[in-house]
Amino acid sequence: MYNCVRHTQNGNHTQHLMEKIRLLEQKESELHKEAYELKEQNELLEFRIVELEESHDK
Repeated sequence: MYNCVRHTQNGNHTQHLMEKIRLLEQKESELHKEAYELKEQNELLEFRIVELEESHDK
């Protein structure tokens, strides 16, 4: 009987850890997407700065 209870607790713990892994992987994916979007936005802003500097020099 004790082994069944322990097995169930281990199963619940494993299930809990699997859920945490899934959530962390989802968060990682969201952060990768956000980092990509911020990089793109940064490049666009850098380009805009160059354009403004060039138009100011004229």
